[in-house]
Amino acid sequence: MKSIIFSGECPECLIANKNITLYENERNIWECPKCHLQIIIEKDLATILRSRGNGSFLIHLKKFKLDCVLCEADENDYQTSTMILGFDHLENYIKTSVLPLPKFSLERLIDSYISYKSNSGSKETYFEQMNHFQIDFDDDSMEDILQQRDVDNQANPLYAHSGLHRFLKRILQKYKDREISWLPEMGMNKIQYYLCVKHFPSDEREKINSHEILIEQRLKELLIDLIEIIYLNENVILSYDPNILIEIQKESNLRNQ
Repeated sequence: MKSIIFSGECPECLIANKNITLYENERNIWECPKCHLQIIIEKDLATILRSRGNGSFLIHLKKFKLDCVLCEADENDYQTSTMILGFDHLENYIKTSVLPLPKFSLERLIDSYISYKSNSGSKETYFEQMNHFQIDFDDDSMEDILQQRDVDNQANPLYAHSGLHRFLKRILQKYKDREISWLPEMGMNKIQYYLCVKHFPSDEREKINSHEILIEQRLKELLIDLIEIIYLNENVILSYDPNILIEIQKESNLRNQ
């Protein structure tokens, strides 16, 4: 039996008759943007790792351009000498050895909501995720909760959480449409502005806007930040620039300005 050749398309998605191109992630591993299967190239063999990626792709989106034989990885994700022979072997290895995608995740919550609102997915799938996390994007009473949180915390209006639920709904629409116009825009408070700049820095914006995968990745990362702030009341980092972080710390400590 002939071994399966990897030429840049996701082997797991091929089983489902889907042609999905893998891209290099931030760990320099080839990753599927849909199922997050990971492949690493060693000694002219394409090793399917047992761990999954998280969708953080390098901005250059380099594509794989070689033909390599697929092989298995061991429990520590090191290459073995076991080549994958045929689709039955491939399907069994993925089913029994590769870490499955989590049943519940914020990523799935977001995607199931978009599918539900677009009528391309079931309401039940979104409700299952929604009930697990106790997060309903359509519950506008969250805005009242955020306003009370600002009062209780004596929040600086520059960093107030009120308005973030409406902002979240706008970003969900952007995610649905896969477009990033007006991010950031005039009239945003600083928490919204810094979150936009964090995920869409000016020096990367043109490149991000050149490919749907990068747009989807950055918008989803922004949405997860917003979910953690709004629903989990977590302190999310607003910038990767240490100087800006110092300024944020100074401003956010000033009450009722």
